[in-house]
Amino acid sequence: MLLFNTAEISKELQNKLGEEVISLASLQAAGRDAIFIHPSYQLQVFNFLFYEKHWRFDRLHDMILIFEPGTINNNYRMQFQLGSRYYANRLDISIPFTLQNGKLYSTKHLYSSAAKLEKLMAEIHGIEFKHRSTAVERIREQVKSLLMFLPV
Repeated sequence: MLLFNTAEISKELQNKLGEEVISLASLQAAGRDAIFIHPSYQLQVFNFLFYEKHWRFDRLHDMILIFEPGTINNNYRMQFQLGSRYYANRLDISIPFTLQNGKLYSTKHLYSSAAKLEKLMAEIHGIEFKHRSTAVERIREQVKSLLMFLPV
């Protein structure tokens, strides 16, 4: 199987759609690169990657909703992991989202904003999230694990 170069894909996307649309970033924790795209160009980028004969991406391996708390703004993004039968490695694409009134008042507010974005993505794209990282879900999981150890 072949290996693609993320920088080469990014350069080709910039040539086709414009330089302001695409940026390349390093995902140091995962040891790979990701392509960050402007949300208004996501359809063109996915059409290019899935239908351009040169790249032949044909699989969506993973999709993750990520939020990073901040003191002024919160960063939300969807991260997609694309693959192909022709390549051994996978391509990470991140799309930043802005949630209206997404200010950080408290940790509780941050989790509720993330839940609103999950609901919005589910309504628009029909996405069902397997794991939700809300505070209530975490407490529920902890209670479940404690109940497993109690005698019946």
